Amino acid sequence: MEKLPLDLGDAEERLLLAEEEDTPPDVLVALAQDENPDVRAAVAWNDALPDEALVILKDEPYIY
Repeated sequence: MEKLPLDLGDAEERLLLAEEEDTPPDVLVALAQDENPDVRAAVAWNDALPDEALVILKDEPYIY
C-alpha cells in the first residue's frame, strides 16, 4: 500500500488523531502506516477503523 502524502504533525498530534473516532478514514489509513508503533496501535483500537487500515495492520504483533 502506498502512503498518503499528508502532513499530520508530530507524534503526539498523530496519536491524538489516531484516537479520535471522527478522524477521516483516509487519515486513519495514513496513520496505520505511521513509523510510530503507538500511533499504529491507536488506529487499530479506534472504533472507526476503516477496512483498508485493518488490512494494513493485520500483521502487527503488538495489537492483539
